[in-house]
Amino acid sequence: MPEHLNRLPTELKTTVVRVATGLTERKSLVLFNKTWAEIALPFLWETLKTDLVFTSSRDLKAIAGTKSNVTKHVRKIHILVPKLNHHVDHLPALLTAIPRGQLNAFRSDCKLQQSTLNILLRLHPRLEFFKLAEGAELAKAFLSPWTEGCF
Repeated sequence: MPEHLNRLPTELKTTVVRVATGLTERKSLVLFNKTWAEIALPFLWETLKTDLVFTSSRDLKAIAGTKSNVTKHVRKIHILVPKLNHHVDHLPALLTAIPRGQLNAFRSDCKLQQSTLNILLRLHPRLEFFKLAEGAELAKAFLSPWTEGCF
């Protein structure tokens, strides 16, 4: 059976990965062999859902490293509401590690600092989906000198 799957054209393999929307199924495809891993990895890391609260500096370096699949393939970020009142903002470091213009969707369920919004809008100005928590100071970010010429 594996030899039959390997003979499929790349377009069909891509369709199989798109149809397999569950995380478990996509992980299985990544582990199948190197060819399937090259096709499935971008889909596996396409959406990043995190609160970044429990991320240590060491973990962040692994996530945002140059060989990281997260920064190489992520297209959508969803920042969840932190479970603790103590919040360390690792988002700017993550946003700067993602290649410029790669993000096409950003959503945050918690308020972001204006400096973080400035970084996001400056590095990823072509967002197709953009949603912030109520009360975010978005107007100031749009007027920032860092975001001039983005829109």
